[in-house]
Amino acid sequence: SSPMKWYHVCRYKRSSLVPYRVYREEILSRSPYVSLLYQFINGTEADQIVNASVSNLTHGAVKGAEGLLHFVEGASLGSSVEIAGRIADRISDLTGLYTGPTGKEGSSWTGDPMHTYDPPIVMRNSGYRMASVLIYVSTSAPLQRQKSQLSDVNAGGATTFTSLNVTVTPSKGNALLWYNLRPSGEMEAAITHAGCPVAVGAKWVAVKGLWSKGNELRRPCGLKRTASHLAVDKMLITRPKTRPHT
Repeated sequence: SSPMKWYHVCRYKRSSLVPYRVYREEILSRSPYVSLLYQFINGTEADQIVNASVSNLTHGAVKGAEGLLHFVEGASLGSSVEIAGRIADRISDLTGLYTGPTGKEGSSWTGDPMHTYDPPIVMRNSGYRMASVLIYVSTSAPLQRQKSQLSDVNAGGATTFTSLNVTVTPSKGNALLWYNLRPSGEMEAAITHAGCPVAVGAKWVAVKGLWSKGNELRRPCGLKRTASHLAVDKMLITRPKTRPHT
């Protein structure tokens, strides 16, 4: 195999909009692409997400392994909510992808989800999910009385990518980024993941799906059909800037 490069493990991922802005990223899997963003949001923003969600929580069931149903609470936050719009803009800056209304709105979840997402994920009006961002927003901020016992996750609650042998412990403000589609547009079958039970504390996560509709021309497909997202990132970094015609 080729020798390790600086962009294979840890890096400062450049903003797609602001030249001096960077994101601290640890690459957990090269292909399929999975990475951990450190302190993607701050504590105040995490608390704002939860406080904006707690009054709109609804009960739901998620079908997991072997057909088992796991009950969770969730709230959908549209981009009209100030904190949701701000984080969506940051995700767009991170990925270079469109996060507007053609994509599924972000959600904030609480409880012990034990959920499994199995690709392909298809929405009738939004196409395929290209990428996903999961933000850990566990919080001990003052909430409504029935939620006042919630605290940060002290044990359990990890996110595990079962086919990759990758497990991530939740930490408030950190975010996971993974691509559900390869640069070629093919499904990434090995990206299946699940949430482990919370042993002590409570886990809140905010999930944002980035969909193919509206993103057809925003990310290159790579020079080869087998190109990885790392190869595409390297191509974007080294691509020469064009000068306007005079």
